[in-house]
Amino acid sequence: AEDPEDQLPENKYQRMVWEAFESPTSSVVARLLAVVSLGIILISIVVFCIESLPSLKDMEVWFMISAVCNAWFTVEYIIRLACAKNKLTFLKGTLNIIDILSILPFYIDLIMKSVNATGGALEVLRVLRVVRVVRIFKLTRHSRGLYILGHTLKSSRSELFMLLLFMIMGVILFASGVYYCENTENTEQFPSIPHSFWWAIVTMTTVGYGDVSPKTNPGKVIGAMCALSGVLAIALPVPVIVSNFEYYYKEELARQIAEQSRQERRAREENANHLPLQIPPPLSSSISNIDQEILELKGVKPAHSRQDLGNHYSKLSPKTTPSTPRRRVETVL
Repeated sequence: AEDPEDQLPENKYQRMVWEAFESPTSSVVARLLAVVSLGIILISIVVFCIESLPSLKDMEVWFMISAVCNAWFTVEYIIRLACAKNKLTFLKGTLNIIDILSILPFYIDLIMKSVNATGGALEVLRVLRVVRVVRIFKLTRHSRGLYILGHTLKSSRSELFMLLLFMIMGVILFASGVYYCENTENTEQFPSIPHSFWWAIVTMTTVGYGDVSPKTNPGKVIGAMCALSGVLAIALPVPVIVSNFEYYYKEELARQIAEQSRQERRAREENANHLPLQIPPPLSSSISNIDQEILELKGVKPAHSRQDLGNHYSKLSPKTTPSTPRRRVETVL
């Protein structure tokens, strides 16, 4: 995984803005922005659902709320893009692509309404309105649990593909079997093999709506085999997916601990930079602690200079009679 420090902008102010939007635990401002963003996401999702009610469908207030929410999403995206260290990597990010998909339909809707689009353009507009539901994935940015789940599903692609392959094989096999068993006596519910796909999917997933069911004994046997096969097929990749989830969960805990340690280290460095610089006194104006302890044991007042220290040591040393210098004797031959 890429080191979070490598994603931080080099500019001081860009780094502050980036951390405010990307790291909710970095400061009080970041926490407030996270709460506001989460609230706007929830409001936009609620409005998206409420405005589909027939009695509340044409109210202008829903459009105004959607406009405010979309304006927030747009400003947030532009600020994060401007502060990103690597613009291309930012644009290719999964969550950032989701942001674009949730923002663009609103503006395309405004453009089509302004030009009075009709016919096929209305069908495109209806599809774009449905695309706005991807806003719910923006919650992943504010929920580490959803983030872990996304990474788990991404790393379990091969297991999910294997599950899908088993389901497709089972659906085709059991739909064909139940069709030939029920074709003569239950033609209304099983008119063809493609019509039997629905029954096979519902049975393999053990949902069992009951709208379609076999009537003959061979059809019931096929149904029992279909249900048991579905349970086994779904259970096979589950341990691998759970193992991947556990791995990313522990990785997230380690990341949080590392982030907390990084913030504590940064706080210590900032505190150290604000401490006054203490210059040690010159060596000639003080004596070492060892010398002071020796003098205190001898009952002598500590000296304040090297010269005084020498005088003190000369007083402590035993007196000796100075020796007379030797005379040089020259022998004349």
